[in-house]
Amino acid sequence: MFSAEDSGCTRREFLRRGMEAVLAAGVGIGSARQPVASSSKASSEAWPIRPPVGRRRPSPNERIQVACIGLGQRGSQHLHGLESVPGAAVVALCDVDRRVLYRQAEEFRQRTGRAVRLEVDYRRLVEQPDIDAVAVATCNHTHAVIAAAALRAGKHVYVEKPCSHNLWEGEQLVRAAQKYGRICFHGVQARTSPAVQEAIQRLQGGLIGQVRWARIRAIRAGPPPPPMPDEPTPPAVAYDLWLGPAAHRPFNRTRFHRDWRWWPEYGNGPLANQAFHLLDLARWGLAVDWPLRIRPVRNPPQQADTLLAGAGLEIWHVEFPAQKAIRVELWPASGWGASVGSASWGAETVTFYGTDGQMEVDCFGYRTWWADGREPGPRQEAPPQEFEEFIRAVHSGQIPPRGPDILQGHFSSGLLHLVNIARELGRTVRFDPARQSILTDSQAFPLARPEYRKPFLMPEIA
Repeated sequence: MFSAEDSGCTRREFLRRGMEAVLAAGVGIGSARQPVASSSKASSEAWPIRPPVGRRRPSPNERIQVACIGLGQRGSQHLHGLESVPGAAVVALCDVDRRVLYRQAEEFRQRTGRAVRLEVDYRRLVEQPDIDAVAVATCNHTHAVIAAAALRAGKHVYVEKPCSHNLWEGEQLVRAAQKYGRICFHGVQARTSPAVQEAIQRLQGGLIGQVRWARIRAIRAGPPPPPMPDEPTPPAVAYDLWLGPAAHRPFNRTRFHRDWRWWPEYGNGPLANQAFHLLDLARWGLAVDWPLRIRPVRNPPQQADTLLAGAGLEIWHVEFPAQKAIRVELWPASGWGASVGSASWGAETVTFYGTDGQMEVDCFGYRTWWADGREPGPRQEAPPQEFEEFIRAVHSGQIPPRGPDILQGHFSSGLLHLVNIARELGRTVRFDPARQSILTDSQAFPLARPEYRKPFLMPEIA
């Protein structure tokens, strides 16, 4: 889930203890917002949602019945996390690999003493009337398609980051959440950490003075798997469902399970991993929505077949309205030096630069320095509470300003897609926030809305 390093009384140990303490806590958040043109005012208000059509809102005393779709590493965390929340129960599991599905079901039965419903096809699962909510932790290219189907079927949705595989389907997902009046909660856990919420509140309250730019420092994952020949699909795998909207290709293990992240048909490149959380944090802290332009500063040539970049450092400069900017740095793991990140905090962070000091934020908290960069200021850490807040959101039906709602998810996912377009084209991409469209670049337009394979279509929502 996170890649921060540990030291001392390790952050891992701290978070392990902290998670036990916060299971009963949580602040209610979540709901869809109306898709609107970019404005800081619009994105900072709480938007209540309509009660679910044809279904009353659950009372606070009712148990929310949840289905988990996609049971890999992050999906397993969904399963454990949601089952641990008071007032929620996991009642169904879904995965296209029956080996994974049966193993997770048996482990769940041994742990809880309960059997759960099993499905391979998410389309059958979301139509079942006794399921209140679904958690989607599949490959990136199926996030929005599955989430939209669940919303249309009347389910509340927790969808992992990024919420979309391209710009267009992100917009449709926002519209679907509003049209069907359901919670659509985006999987950026940092927004549910009380310490991170405090950081952004103090940052925007002027703790380090006026802030106009932020610097993201992220590490590219290790090398992709070695090439392997195509092979027959394993009998336990529903491969057509796994491909979903992507074009049909022969089965290959280097494109399956964890390795799908390397391929543009299914993943969104190295910035879609831990760096995505930092993109969201940087945008949140600066109170910006859509960018005006993305300019590659250091952009090594890309391999044609995968999203793997060359071995060198990659840098992009992202400009926003009000003269705000984010510098995005993607470092190779082999070139990451002690001077780049804090050894005690872990390497991957976003740093905000103010007129009176600096603030460094990651997914667990923040720390500050005053203007000279030496004297430390306030700091705080606390683990995220994403599953508790999702269930609270289903009960409350309203999102407070700092919650990970689907509109904010679309802004951050859209920023990822725009940086990836600039990365692939190797040149500046200009964007119109009011029209939410790329400006005068015919080569970039196909990258914003690809073809979908029938019958796995993303509906266009009016």
